[in-house]
Order: sequence, then structure tokens, then C-alpha cells
Amino acid sequence: MNTQEHVSPYTAVHASFGSCGFLAHQGLVADTYSRKGFIPSESASDLIDAYDTEDTKYGLLYAQDTASTLTGTFRLIHGSAGLPIFGVFPHLPVAGIHARLCESTRVVSKKLGLAGRSNPARHVLFDVVLQSLGYARAYALMGTVSLGSPIVFDWINETFLGCQRALASPLLYKNGVVIPSVIWTDEFEQIIQQHIPSLFPYYAGIVESWKIKT
Repeated sequence: MNTQEHVSPYTAVHASFGSCGFLAHQGLVADTYSRKGFIPSESASDLIDAYDTEDTKYGLLYAQDTASTLTGTFRLIHGSAGLPIFGVFPHLPVAGIHARLCESTRVVSKKLGLAGRSNPARHVLFDVVLQSLGYARAYALMGTVSLGSPIVFDWINETFLGCQRALASPLLYKNGVVIPSVIWTDEFEQIIQQHIPSLFPYYAGIVESWKIKT
């Protein structure tokens, strides 16, 4: 993907817990987790957990050519429920500033894997990184944390020029290896402004979109 000429193939919609958008998010997550073998069925209700609260936000990426095609989705956690990353890695060096962080979770795409430069899953991940950091900036947070596979970790750093920092060694978790990581809001913006300036207006628009109450 050429970030210098980025035009998103998606229209992003933000949703809150319990809304129609939330139900669409849960449905795509359930379908994806079922295909991957993480859950035995496509029951979306089984996926609701302690982090699905009124503070939680959900992002839905619809294909621009048809508003009815949900291509990707993600969940952003920030608020009183805490962050799930600390349940897996309780002693991370950022634990003391957890209230100044958000966490990007349940990032899924209808297209599995990251193979192929034009793969839709790459576009979903690209937009989710920008959406997560845009949310962090809109809410004056220091950064966003996540648990991702080594492949995703390397791809984000290749695409966004080393902005993602590992917080601990990889760990086997739920049928896969994950790396706890953080992207600092200020550092991310400096990298974008200095090295990918054509992308910054798109990112700035995402920041403004998160300031509108969902």
C-alpha cells in the first residue's frame, strides 16, 4: 500500500454499545472468529464481555461503493472498565498511565491474512491504526495499546515507519503469539508530519470525526 497516495476505500462509521452499529460490529467479529476457529459458532451474543460498556466505541468500515458492505470493524476501549491488555500482561511499564491510554481490540476484516499488497485486510488495518490514534488525539490520550501477532506488529512498523513500540516479549495467548505494544500519539503525529505529510490531512479529519459524540 502506498501511503503517499492514500485514499481510503472505506467510509468509517462510529458507534456506541447497544446501537445498531454495535450489533453489526458483533456480527462481523462473530463470523470472523468462527471462521478462524476461535469460537464454536457465529453467536454474537457470546462475545459481549466486561469491556463492552457505554464508554466503549466501535468503528465500522463500509466499502465506499456500497454502504451495505461491512468490510472491517474494531473496538476502542477507554474508560472505567480498564484495558484488557493488562489482564494478559499485568506488569507492563505503561500500567501506571492506563487512564491516559485507549486499547484497540477485535480488529477484523472479511478478508483474512495480510498477503498481497492490495489485500483488503491491509486497508482495514491501515485505517484502524489511523482511527485509533485519531481517537487518542481527540480525547487527549497519550497513545493506544494493542495485542497483535508478530506479522501485524511488523506490518504496522513497516507501514508507519517504526511508530509501534513493543512493551514486553511475545506471549502465547488464545491459539496464537501476541506482542503487547503502544503507539504514542505525539510520536505518531511527528512521524506522519515529517515523513508522510500527504497523509496528515486525512488523519486530522479522523480526529475531528471522533470529536462528534457517537
